[in-house]
Amino acid sequence: MVILSSSRYTTNEANYKLFTSRTTIYLEYEGTSFVEWEFPDVCTVKNKSSPTTALNCPTPGTYRIKPKVKVETFEDKERYLPASDHSHCFMWYITTAPQASRTDPLSVNESQELILWVYDPENADASELSHTAILPSQSSQELSKLFWNLGQDPVVHTYLKKDKYYPQEYLDFGLWTVNVPAVPEDIIINIHGKAIAFQECFVLDTPFVIPRPKQSFPSKKNAISLCSSSNRDISITWSACFPTTAVLLSNFGTFYTNDGFKTYGEIKVPSDALTQDLNNHVTDVALTVNGILFLINGSIYKRESAIFFKLGAEHKLPETEITGIHSRYWCSSIYPLQNGKQISTLAAWTSRELYLAYNEIFNKIADTTNLAKSLHFPDKASLSIETVSYDSIPSEISVLLICNGCSSSRLFYLAFYSEDRQFWGLREFYLPAPHSSGMRMIYLNSALSSGLLWDSGSVYYTYRNNTTNGLFQVSGSNLSLSEMSNGSTIHQIILDYFGNILIKMKNNIFFSTKTDLRELIRLPVWINRNKKMVLYLNPSASVYILLIDGSRIYRQTYPLEIEVLSSTISSEISCSIIAFQHNMDFNVYYLDMGDQLTFWSQIVFEENVDVSTYLKVYRPDLLLHKESSKYEVARGICTKNEFTQVPRSMEDAADYETNFNICKSPNSSSIYVSSLQNSSMKAMAFCNNHPQHHLLIDIFASG
Repeated sequence: MVILSSSRYTTNEANYKLFTSRTTIYLEYEGTSFVEWEFPDVCTVKNKSSPTTALNCPTPGTYRIKPKVKVETFEDKERYLPASDHSHCFMWYITTAPQASRTDPLSVNESQELILWVYDPENADASELSHTAILPSQSSQELSKLFWNLGQDPVVHTYLKKDKYYPQEYLDFGLWTVNVPAVPEDIIINIHGKAIAFQECFVLDTPFVIPRPKQSFPSKKNAISLCSSSNRDISITWSACFPTTAVLLSNFGTFYTNDGFKTYGEIKVPSDALTQDLNNHVTDVALTVNGILFLINGSIYKRESAIFFKLGAEHKLPETEITGIHSRYWCSSIYPLQNGKQISTLAAWTSRELYLAYNEIFNKIADTTNLAKSLHFPDKASLSIETVSYDSIPSEISVLLICNGCSSSRLFYLAFYSEDRQFWGLREFYLPAPHSSGMRMIYLNSALSSGLLWDSGSVYYTYRNNTTNGLFQVSGSNLSLSEMSNGSTIHQIILDYFGNILIKMKNNIFFSTKTDLRELIRLPVWINRNKKMVLYLNPSASVYILLIDGSRIYRQTYPLEIEVLSSTISSEISCSIIAFQHNMDFNVYYLDMGDQLTFWSQIVFEENVDVSTYLKVYRPDLLLHKESSKYEVARGICTKNEFTQVPRSMEDAADYETNFNICKSPNSSSIYVSSLQNSSMKAMAFCNNHPQHHLLIDIFASG
C-alpha cells in the first residue's frame, strides 16, 4: 500500500521574510494517517487535532514540529522552524502602477512607476497578502501615515549597480511612488527605510523584482493551443534578465507571464498556421526580446505579438532536423565587450551543426566534421551534438559531444566556443555515453566554468574549469537518487543567485546542495507525489512552486533556506563559521590600466575546526594580484583577515578593462558572490562541507 502524504507551513508573508516570534505559522497536513501535531510546550496551537491549524511560538528559538501519524513514513518527517526576535514587524508593500499591454519594443529611456506603502502581514488586507492590491488598505494607510509622521522616508536601491531612486510621498493616500527604468540592467531592488520604530517594531528592508512591462500576445477566434506531447513533463523557461517574464509549456497549452505567474495568459496561434496536429508536438521554447520561439517537429517557429511564422533559410537556419534551442540562464547585460564585438543570446543546433543568434539573426558557428579536425579527434571518430548550454563565462558556449570511434564505447566530450576570442577548445572532461536516455546540461553562476550534467537518474558535477568532477551522492547514503526517491527519475534542476542547487524528481521529492559541494541532502516532502508541479526561479527570495490543477496554475513560495536548515540541524555536522564579512560595496568595478583595487574579507570561526579558504584565478595573465593574511586567536575563536590588491599588469600592451561583479545574499549567514566575466579570482570558505554554510567570493577581470 502506497501512502500519499505531505506536510508544510505558510505565513501571512508569502516569501517567509518575516519568520519571528510574532509570526503566525499555518500548518497543513495532507494524507489519511494524521492523528495530531507535536510541538513544544512554549508554543500554542489553535487545534492540534486538525490537519490544518495555526501555530504561535512567542519566544525566539528553533522549534521542532511534527505530525503524529498512524503509519510513519519519510513524508511525515519532523521540521525545525526558526523564530527570530520580533524587532521587525512591518514590511514594504511594492507594486507596479497599472499599465497597458503593448506590442512595440521597449525603449531604454522609458520608465515605470512603483507604488510603496508600509503594511503589517499579521493585520493586512486579503488583497495585500495575495499581493494583488494596487492601493493600501485602511490599516496600511494609517500605518504608513504614522511612519511618515515619525520621519520615515524610503529609498529604492538597485542590487547590482547600487543606483538609488527617491520616492515622492502622497500622504492623503498613505503611499509613496517612484519612477524606475522600464528596462533596467538590474531588476532586483531593495526598499530601504530609516531605522524608525513604532511600538518597538521596525520596517524590514524589502526586496522586489521589477517586472518587464507587459507584452501582449492577442489571439483571434478559433485559435489553437500550442502543447507538448502527452508523455512529456511540464517545463518552464524564463528570461535571463527578466525572470518574471516566463513561459510554461504543458500538454494542455503554453502560458506566458510578465509578473512571475501572479497572472498569466495562454499563447495561441491561428488554426491554419500548423498542419498534421503539429500544435501538439512542441518540444521546447525560448524567449526573445520581442517574442517566443517554439521547437516543433524539428523546426523553429516564432510567435510575435501579432504574427506566427516559421524560421528558415532567410533567418540562416535549417528548416528541419533542429534538435534543440537554448537561451541564456544568467543575464549578461553588464558583460564588457570590445568595440564591434557582441555575444549571442540564443543557440540552436542539429545533431551536426551549431547556430548562434546575434540580435535574433542566426549564424552557423560550426559543424561536427570541422570540429573533429580542429579539436584533433581521431580520423575515424564521428561526432554528434547531444546538447548545448551557455557557460558560466558569458562569452563561452559549451557543447556536449558524443564521439563514436574515440574508444571501444561511445564517450561524451565537452567542447567550448569563445565568442570574444573566437576559438574552439576541448575541456578536460569525458563520460561514458549511454544509449538509454539523453543528457541535459546547465552551468552555474561562477567565475570559473562550472556545470551540471544529468540524465534520468544521475547528476554529474564539474567545477573549477573541470578540475573537480564527480557524481553527486546523497549525504549519509550510498543509494542513487532514484533509490532515495522511491524509484522516481529527475524532472528538473534549478539554480538560484545564491549558489543553491535544487533537484526535483518526477514524484516531487527534492534534493538540495550548494555550488562547489559534492553531496546532496534529501528535503522533507512539501507536495504530494500525485500533484503536477514545476519549480520556478524567484530572484528576490527563494524558489517558486507552480502547481497545476487542471488547466489552472497556482504559485506559492518554497522556503528553501528553512527547509535546508530543518534537514541538517540534527546532523552530526555543525557549522563553526561565526561571521563572514568583506568591504565590496559595489557589484561592478571598472579599472583602467594602472588602476588598482584593494579589498579585504574577514572570516571568524571556532578554534580547531576545518575551515579553509581558496583563491582561484581565471586568465591570470590579464592581471597581477597580491595577497596577505592575518590570523588572530582569542578565547577559542579564530579570525582570519585576507587582503588582496589587484593592480593592472603594466606590461600588457592592450587596453584591457577589469570588471568585478558581486552578488550578495541578503542572508547574513552566507554570502554568494558570482562572476560574469572572463578573468576571475575566487575565494571560498567551506564549513566542513556543510551545505547550509557555504561561502563563496568571485573577483574577475575581462580582457
